[in-house]
Parts: sequence; C-alpha cells; structure tokens
Amino acid sequence: MQFKNMEKDMSNEEVLAFIEKRIPKDAEEVNRFKEDNNQREIIEYKSELLKEPLRYEVYEGEETGTFTVLLTSSEEEYVNTTLSIGHSDQGA
Repeated sequence: MQFKNMEKDMSNEEVLAFIEKRIPKDAEEVNRFKEDNNQREIIEYKSELLKEPLRYEVYEGEETGTFTVLLTSSEEEYVNTTLSIGHSDQGA
C-alpha cells in the first residue's frame, strides 16, 4: 500500500494505526528492526488466527501463523508498506 499519494497525508502514528486495523486482532509483535540506513522498518508478528485458514504448505517451511510488515520511509515519513506471510529473511 502506498501512503504518499493518498487523499490525506498520514503521520507515522496514523500509518501504524491504519495497519493495526488490518492485521489479525490477536497479532503479537515478536521482532522489530531497521535496515538500509533506517529507510526500512521490519516488524514480525505471530497470530493464532492465521494458523487455521492458511495451511502449512502456504508457509513453505516457515512457522505457521507468522507474518511480516515492511515499512519503507522517505526521510522521516512512511511512504509504503508490504504485508507478507512468514518471517523476514533479514531478521534471522
């Protein structure tokens, strides 16, 4: 999702609140780190609610019920985010 060209500019706090409304209610943050000179922030989560609807094969060997939020920023503002299943390779 791109945040830069939306009708209303959002602060970083509003972006995080926007994401929280779209991830499973029981999501627990398990890891958070920055890379690429603080241009990318990676947040890893686990969720029991994701274990049921997504089969083990979808995770291709990853721990079921895990997902990652990747936030990309331009200077100090988040400009886009990507959500994916499994953990980030960088956090391993």
